[in-house]
Amino acid sequence: KNGSASTLAIIAGVKQRLIDLKDALPPGLKAALLGDQSLFVRGAISSVAREGVIAAALTSLMILLFLGSWRSTLIIATSIPLAVLGSIIALSAIGETLNIMTLGGLALAVGILVDDATVTIENINWHLEHGKAVETAIMDGARQIVTPAFVSLLCICIVFVPMFFLDGVARFLFVPMAEAVMFAMICSFILSRTLVPTMANHLLKPHRSHLEDGARAASRNPLVRIQQAFEAGFEHIREGYHSALALALACGIAACNHQQSTTDDSSQGAAPAASGAAGAMGGQGAMSQNGRERMHRFAAALATLNLTDDQKDKIRAIMADARAKSKADPTTRRANFQAALAQVDQVLTPDQRAKFHTEIPAFHQGAPTPAAATQ
Repeated sequence: KNGSASTLAIIAGVKQRLIDLKDALPPGLKAALLGDQSLFVRGAISSVAREGVIAAALTSLMILLFLGSWRSTLIIATSIPLAVLGSIIALSAIGETLNIMTLGGLALAVGILVDDATVTIENINWHLEHGKAVETAIMDGARQIVTPAFVSLLCICIVFVPMFFLDGVARFLFVPMAEAVMFAMICSFILSRTLVPTMANHLLKPHRSHLEDGARAASRNPLVRIQQAFEAGFEHIREGYHSALALALACGIAACNHQQSTTDDSSQGAAPAASGAAGAMGGQGAMSQNGRERMHRFAAALATLNLTDDQKDKIRAIMADARAKSKADPTTRRANFQAALAQVDQVLTPDQRAKFHTEIPAFHQGAPTPAAATQ
């Protein structure tokens, strides 16, 4: 057998020749077949046919569920065998035969060659649902996806390019498979630019705009009703996912806030103190950046003292009083703050006061410490 001969034809001829020779053979001589490679070829052909039927059925079901149109389903189902046939013609034109590798490549391509036609039909129907005329919807829909579809074609084909740089037996095995896949994808793209829009122009009908009130509910088409029921269920699932995602984010934010509040629990007295000091020093929004830094240092100094609840309540009251006085007379802010520091100094225990005084000079930056103010 040479490369251009058909395995099936050769084996069929050999079997027929054996039948013809049986009458001429001596009675004690029996002729039997030792091997039959046609079984593998027929198995590959069956695999391609089965994959094609499965791909057509699943794609048709998807089109029915999402679009509710038997016309769109017919267009998609027609493009599948034509793309495979175009690949076979291209393989024959370059001298390749239908062998296990080329048929395996076609079986591999059947599952993905329907993408171009499916995307084209879906986009055309999307424009039809917005009230456009059939020809306008076809032109707009095809124009929108031509670049993404072409890029997708290149991405799939470029994966098989390295096989053309193989040598020896590997080249003879895998190059025909790569060629089968690439030709099938190219034919699919060409059909999505030519046959699919042409069939859509003759089969698809104008839709009532989905923006019109009651347009979708008025349909009596059972396929449309099935599609609407599926879409309603899908929307319900999407809303449930949206709610679950929002709940998860809310729980995460609450957990972060709880962790932050736990971390700052030891400085509960310091925060009101710093807030009161801010009001005493600068009122609402009048504190400088340097003043804010001082308040943070003041709060940090109080947070290291392990204040009791009674001490925290007293500090809150002291700072609230200082804030009220500063609000009544803004010119006394600094004096009120100095007096508040002196009162805070009296609330602290000797050990706390000593530790607090070590932090105050860095906070005060030259201003009198609470101890000095008390004296």
